[in-house]
Amino acid sequence: MIIDVHTHLSTLDQWGPVIQEAMGRAHSKFAVDLHVTPERHWQAMAGVDKAIVFGINSLSLQMHTPNEAIAAYARSHPEKIIGFMSINPHQRDALEQLEHAYRLGLRGIKMSPVY
Repeated sequence: MIIDVHTHLSTLDQWGPVIQEAMGRAHSKFAVDLHVTPERHWQAMAGVDKAIVFGINSLSLQMHTPNEAIAAYARSHPEKIIGFMSINPHQRDALEQLEHAYRLGLRGIKMSPVY
């Protein structure tokens, strides 16, 4: 069984302006495509049996992938996709976000205080 334990589902806009600008500078050295839609993610996961997927939420980098989007994607492919929530513990409502994401059916946590 092959399990990919670290995959992202975030569109380019969700990565935020700081990461977009940094990737623009780095693009001349290497090409990274950060625009990962559910369709592109599903296609990339063709060779694995299970995949953990999450976005990243960071106040300081202005990154935001809604946990609702991750939960909806995981519900659409429950045989393969394991959705994790992304919580920035520096946010005042972090505990409320955690409870909400749990109720959405997300099964793990990506903590993003370092971002």
